[in-house]
Order: sequence, then structure tokens, then C-alpha cells
Amino acid sequence: MALGVQVVTSAGRGGIPSSHLLLSMAALLVVLGAIMPRCIKAAACETYNKETFFNPFDGHNYTLYGSYNAATGCVGNFTTAKDTCEKDGLELAPQAEPESRFSLRKLCAVGKRVTCWLDGVPPEEPTGRCYVMSQEGDIHVQGCEQPVRFVCRSKHTVNTKPLDVLSLSTNGYDYVMYTRDATVRTTHSGAAQFCQSLGSGWDLVPYWESSSNAWDVLTELCAANGYTCWCKRDPAVDVNRCPLIAQDGTLQMQGCEQDVRFVCRKAWNA
Repeated sequence: MALGVQVVTSAGRGGIPSSHLLLSMAALLVVLGAIMPRCIKAAACETYNKETFFNPFDGHNYTLYGSYNAATGCVGNFTTAKDTCEKDGLELAPQAEPESRFSLRKLCAVGKRVTCWLDGVPPEEPTGRCYVMSQEGDIHVQGCEQPVRFVCRSKHTVNTKPLDVLSLSTNGYDYVMYTRDATVRTTHSGAAQFCQSLGSGWDLVPYWESSSNAWDVLTELCAANGYTCWCKRDPAVDVNRCPLIAQDGTLQMQGCEQDVRFVCRKAWNA
């Protein structure tokens, strides 16, 4: 690697290098020590390990850039993440959209247990602070210069077909049933993650709650339309199975990994 540095030898009496030359050589070694790791790391990142997830809720492809081993250098600061996405004709996945956060939880937190950058400017924060999703799937604001993996998404939707949604507001709660289209059903954990990614207070509907007539709402949105829908699990009871309302309106406990429709809800005062 040519650095364009010319060293002119100079010796004092007896052929011993002068103190000036020794200092110059020491400075050169410091510069080389700083440059070489960056060059090696940049070369290692020219090819990323990638994993893509198509999110049917917003029609975008989301691609995780990175590696299982951070020592390979395939991680970067916030600016590097944005620039890499733009270079590939994509955009850094935004923090503000629930569908984007859902995709990152699937790719980063649930899929790999890694931390990932999210695009956006945190309000009321000093400069040099950026959004990251932790290994647990939580959103934090941290320094922008740390090496973190990232997710790029397609700028345009891949599937332009609008997603069918049924909604209902009653007894102090807003209810929304996603995935009327059978092609975008999901597992119980996927449904719970999506509801929670909508924001504070959103979750699956608890089947045991009687004060808000939650079961009647599930019956109206799901069973009355011939749909099976996931319900929220009761941690004290539902240990190895997941609850759902069947097409006939009955409560059933079944395997959690099958793809089923679901209903999200949020209290009006939440």
C-alpha cells in the first residue's frame, strides 16, 4: 500500500540515526497503526452478510447488513449505515414506523440477538445521538459513532395490494384486526410483537377479561367473519400452548407456531 511517505535517512556520528529521525520514524509508525486497521476493516465490509425479510404489512423488503462476528468489521457507525443503504439504492429502516420496528425485531432482536441502527432524529436530544434497537427489541437513543449492524429497506413497496383491516372502538378500547388477507398471517409471537410495535399500550386482546367485553369484540371481528385469531396469553395458565378464538367462536389452546390472524387493541387513555 503506497502512502506517499518518503523517509530520508540521516545519521549522526558513528552512523547512529539522529534524534530528529527517530522521532519522525516513531510518528510514521503511529500514523500507520491508525490507518491500517481502518483499511483492513473497510476492505472486509465491501461484502456484507445479508438476510432479507419481506414485510407484508407495508410491502417493503428489509435487509439486515452485518455478520455474526463483529470482529470482521462488517458493522459501522450511523453515517456508514445510511451511506451503505443509499449506495445500494435502499434506505435505512426508519424508527417512526411500526412496520419498520416490527421488521427489525424479526431480523435483529428475534433473529440474531444483535443491535441495529434505525433512521430518524431523536427529539430534544443533543447532536450526535441516534436511534438503535437493542438485542431485546427495545428502542434507545445512543451515540452515533459506535459500530452497530443495520437494516436497509426498499424505497418502494414490492406489493402494492392494500392490506385489509377491520377496526372497532368500544368500551374504552380501540381494536384493529390485521391480516384479513390469509397470505399475511403470522405466529403468536409475531402477532404479539407486531401489536406491541404499534406503540405504547398496544397488545393482543386478553381472552379472560370480562370488564371490557373483549371476547365479544373478538367474536365480532374474527368468528363472525369466519376467521381464527390469536388472543393474548395468560402467563400463569398458558404455558406450552397459545390461545385463539376459533371460527366457531370457541376458545382453543393450540401450537404457537402456526400462522393465524390476530387483533390488536389499545386503551383510549393509554
